[in-house]
Amino acid sequence: MIDFFDSNEEEKKELLEIMKQLKTRLNDLFKPDLFNYASLGNQIRHLHIHIIPRYKDKRIFENIGFFDKRWNNIHSPYEKVKLSPSVLNELKNQIRRGLK
Repeated sequence: MIDFFDSNEEEKKELLEIMKQLKTRLNDLFKPDLFNYASLGNQIRHLHIHIIPRYKDKRIFENIGFFDKRWNNIHSPYEKVKLSPSVLNELKNQIRRGLK
C-alpha cells in the first residue's frame, strides 16, 4: 500500500491503534511538548508514517542530552545524531516495553 486512503477500515483501525500506543509510550518515556506527524513516500514507495516528538527543552536519555534545535519550526531537516548500538537498543527496548 502506498496511500493511507487506499487502506481498508480494518487496516486504518490497526494503524491508528498502533500510533496511539506509540504516542502513549513516547509520552510516558520522554514527555514531549507536542507531536508532528508526516507521511512521505517520495523515495520509498510504501506507506510509512513518522511520529515525531517535539521538545521545547533538552531531554536526557542514557546520559545523552537531546535538543530540538528546530523547535517551533518544521521538523526537517533533522540534525544527524550518531548513537551507539547499545543506546539504540536500549531506546528500542524502552519503547517496546509499553506496546502490546
